[in-house]
Order: sequence, then C-alpha cells, then structure tokens
Amino acid sequence: MISSESLIFRSFGDPLKVLEISKVEVPKEPKEGQVLVQWIASPINPLDINKIQGAYAVRNELPAIGGSEGVGRVVKVGRNVTKFKEGDHVTTFALGTVFWTEYCIVDEEDLYKIDNRIDIAVAATFMINPPTAWIMLRDFVDLEKGDYVIQNAANSGVGRAVIELCAAWGIKTINIIRSREDVGMLKTELWKLGADHVFTEEEFAEMGKDVKKAFFSTSKLLSANERDHASTKARAERSWWSKRIGDFLHPSERRNLCNIWRHVKEGPRILNIRTCLQ
Repeated sequence: MISSESLIFRSFGDPLKVLEISKVEVPKEPKEGQVLVQWIASPINPLDINKIQGAYAVRNELPAIGGSEGVGRVVKVGRNVTKFKEGDHVTTFALGTVFWTEYCIVDEEDLYKIDNRIDIAVAATFMINPPTAWIMLRDFVDLEKGDYVIQNAANSGVGRAVIELCAAWGIKTINIIRSREDVGMLKTELWKLGADHVFTEEEFAEMGKDVKKAFFSTSKLLSANERDHASTKARAERSWWSKRIGDFLHPSERRNLCNIWRHVKEGPRILNIRTCLQ
C-alpha cells in the first residue's frame, strides 16, 4: 500500500475549518485494467467550496476527499492496460474520482491522455469549464455561423471557453464583464481570445437607452432549466444566456437590448423572448 496525503473533510462547513490533511492507504499494485495515478495539479473551483460547505446540489458521503478536476502522471499500469504507460499525463471525467490526494487508482477506460507538452496549470482545468461551454453551445440551442451569443461573467473560466469555441465556429460573442481598475487590460485579453464585443455592465446598460428594435423573430434564448442542466452535465454551475440575433449594434436595435440587460441583472430565470422584445 501507498500512504497518500489527502485533503479530507469529515463534516460540512467552512473549508478553512473542516478541511484537514490526512493520510489514506492506496493500493501500490493496480489490478487488471487499472492505473495508479499520481495527481500533480488540481484547481480550487467554486463548486469545490460549495461541496465542502454542503451547499452543492449533490452532497458527498462523508468523510470525503476534495477536488473535482486535475491532471496526473501514470505511475504504474495493471495487466492488460494498453492505452497508457508510465509517465503519461492523464485526466478523467469519471464522477467520484478524488483529486486532492497524492495517489489514486483509476480504471483505464475512465482515463484520457493529455499531451505532456501542455502546461500543467492548463491541463488541470480541462474537465469542467470547457465541457460546460461546449454542452451549452451544442446541446441546448441550434447556433449557426454568424449567429451571436450574449453572456455575462465573460471573464470566468466558462466564459473564456465560450469565447474561444465561438471564435473557432464562426459564432459572434457579446461579452459582459464587471467594471474594475484594469478593465482595459481585461477587455484586450478577451479580444485576443476571439471576443467580438466586450462591455462592462454599465456600458451595456447605457447603450440600451435609445433603442427601437433588437432581434428578429427567429431569436432564441435558453431557459434557466436548460442552463442548469448544461452545468450539471459538465459538473459546473454558471449563470449564462445564449441568444441568436440579427445585425447587432445597429442604431435602431438598442431598446430591446436594454430590456435583455434588465433581465440579465435580475439573475437566472426563465425569460420570455416576447416580453424582452416589447
């Protein structure tokens, strides 16, 4: 057995109070079809904090080891394992996998190989935000090249993934961020990722004051239930809005855009597109 140091919580509460470093025993020899992985990097996501607090939709059985994604290195493979070898960088999407620990046994079929040349910090964040963005854009609305997506929290992990995916697919993005001292640098950063338009909340609200008409009858907006489902499937929670629109930023389009923004500021909810366009 290998003694693996782990971040464990035995009760729900403040992470600073309930998390503790403890050792767990992990088999040194993986069984047939299994791989011994040494985790080398794992981020702290908001959902990790929520899980420790007991505020996440699905509660862990206690005691539990924290973490929801990460990148590891193959230490040893069991019999008949053919896809991986010692030293490979790997990750997994398998539910129930523990990450805030040194070592873990994972089934070969649940592992995915990651190019060792990819930066460790980047590789450790592949499993939640990019899949969430992909699912939202592909599974819940039919977007075509030239369509637009509106999203708030555009500088979040999911928001950045949305920008890059849309840029690759020829979909335009309208991105809303909060004001800050370095907002100019942040806008430039998002533009470099492929963002078409970036506005602060105040700018987006202001530009909606003199509007007449914003969207064609083919416009589409996802409901709160669909957003929640996308987040659950990708093991992440974010508020977002996706919208198919016509020629955005025409002078005659602004009033309805302001109506959309008013709903956005009110938080996640089911929006009636006809209400927004009145």
